[in-house]
Amino acid sequence: MEDIQYKIFYRKADKHLNGKIEAKHGKRNNHKMKPYFVLQYLLKNSDENHAKSAYDIMGYLEENGIVAERRSVYRDIEEINKAKLITGKNGEEWASAIKKAENNYYLWGQIRCILSWSKYNNEYDLEKFKSYECKLTELFDFVKSNNGNANLFYAAIISVSDYWKKNNRMYIFNNNRDYSIKRYLRDEEAGKENGYYGNAIKELVDKWLTSENNNKTVEDYFKYIIQVKLKTETSWKKFILLDPSILDDSSWKTIFVKEHNHVFLGKNKTKDSHCFDPCLLFLRKKLEKKGVEPIFNDSLGEPPNYLEFSSENKTYSVKWDSNSGRYEVNGDISKFLNKYS
Repeated sequence: MEDIQYKIFYRKADKHLNGKIEAKHGKRNNHKMKPYFVLQYLLKNSDENHAKSAYDIMGYLEENGIVAERRSVYRDIEEINKAKLITGKNGEEWASAIKKAENNYYLWGQIRCILSWSKYNNEYDLEKFKSYECKLTELFDFVKSNNGNANLFYAAIISVSDYWKKNNRMYIFNNNRDYSIKRYLRDEEAGKENGYYGNAIKELVDKWLTSENNNKTVEDYFKYIIQVKLKTETSWKKFILLDPSILDDSSWKTIFVKEHNHVFLGKNKTKDSHCFDPCLLFLRKKLEKKGVEPIFNDSLGEPPNYLEFSSENKTYSVKWDSNSGRYEVNGDISKFLNKYS
């Protein structure tokens, strides 16, 4: 990793700061010109076949004496694109549609995800923009009403995408800088794929916009695609699809993969915290609903992840064996569950 290069103060008025590094926060010289320099760079160096990253732009700004963080560059690009649309063809309609999208309570005015979704062949499609804004707003309204709806969203989105693999997280509906859905929808490094910000959510919405699903409510649509996926799903995802409420134990919606592709749901942000086996979480929930309180071990350390309970002088257990990469099962748990269902 290269050393960070800092600038040194050279103004006469700053002699008392000799040898100290220059602060990089707050308004600076040429700061008000930053959007102009961003536009200038994009016009000279990019087109539909030559995309530039935020870091490319930041380097250009640095050459012109402007220090900027990556997120502020994203905001500048978004505002430039909005200005082009509002002052171009169908400008009044675009202005109205953009204002409506910016008023979304969760997006807080930053709508680069919807803008990227509605762009095709380097042109923005107004009707697509309106459709995406409408569905995304309906989705957010549904999710914010209760935690169960949020879990249904996660079950639905893992039905269509493995987006969580990129950063080991499904992201959450809050305002956290690094772990929120908001960041996934805004940040190039978090969620941009195939040219789209928040690509997995776009995939989810695209399926919703098909003629088969367009008239479904968001809840009915989520339940429908979950049921379709259950017909073929055989991995750890199946337990979340069967009972999305098991995600309540994963506060930060983190996912980690260990040996033998064994997947764990993290309680907190790192795998150093408690981690839960989705299969064992699912079984525990089923047992608790039947009034059985099993011994449940959620540690990645020793002893390994396991679940155990007794009934009618019989002991039942399920344990993950990290050496063989298989579950060790004692007793017919499915028979027990069917007996008391």
